Amino acid sequence: MENQVLTKSFSNAIRSPPAFTGSLVDWSINSREITATIIDLIVRDLLSISNDKIFITKKTIGLKKFEKTFISILFKNKKSLTFNELKNQYKKYSNELIKIICIGLIDNDIIQKDFQKKLAGASKKAMEETLGFVPKIPSNAKRLDLPEWILRPLLSVMGLKPMFDNMSDNAKKNLGKPFEDVLLTQKGKLLEQESVALKEFMKNYPMSDERLANEFIGHSIVFGIGEFWINKFGDKNIKLKELFDMLDTQEAKIMNFVDMDEYLKEFN
Repeated sequence: MENQVLTKSFSNAIRSPPAFTGSLVDWSINSREITATIIDLIVRDLLSISNDKIFITKKTIGLKKFEKTFISILFKNKKSLTFNELKNQYKKYSNELIKIICIGLIDNDIIQKDFQKKLAGASKKAMEETLGFVPKIPSNAKRLDLPEWILRPLLSVMGLKPMFDNMSDNAKKNLGKPFEDVLLTQKGKLLEQESVALKEFMKNYPMSDERLANEFIGHSIVFGIGEFWINKFGDKNIKLKELFDMLDTQEAKIMNFVDMDEYLKEFN
């Protein structure tokens, strides 16, 4: 019965990478999305675990473009990594991995392709309206939080906290549409609705079927219930749980729907 409900009500969210559904639920791309992508690739046999190593398999069916790039960045031309090496790569390349997920959202028609240009344009206009000029944002700025999506670049450059609210309001007005209408495609809006509904379903009706627990482990991680889900696997998946426990699943926001390199081009 649970499987029938899921298939009928959340078919798009189920088929989407966990990183996409998680991003749409909490409006951020962070450590949960990275960890969920790694675990999901293992569950789908695109990566495999043996002892304390994780390997790239020869399977390519179902591998998405952003996932291929994600694996390439994580492994850096190696065929395998120890758990500790993977953890170190995770920390070293987290910003790049987040960027790849963001690009995947754009390439898969979930985020509007011109979103970053519109966002930068609205921000620049709001800066000029509030400050009288457009400050130069340093090229190494890496973080931008939503919904106060203009806040962090200014914080890193000027420290003008009293002006934030006014500038943020002006920037939102300059977009000319509600933020979600500028950010998400029609496909993205539908996926967002399904993702929110799927999260609530999974929290309220934990899976008792081990096959389903396996299928939705990635989604459970981005929804913040990964520890419960992975415990469904039992002793035969002890290495997967060990890897999961090593990786970061904190909710701390790192980047929200923005490839900062592309965003900052509009300021140069």
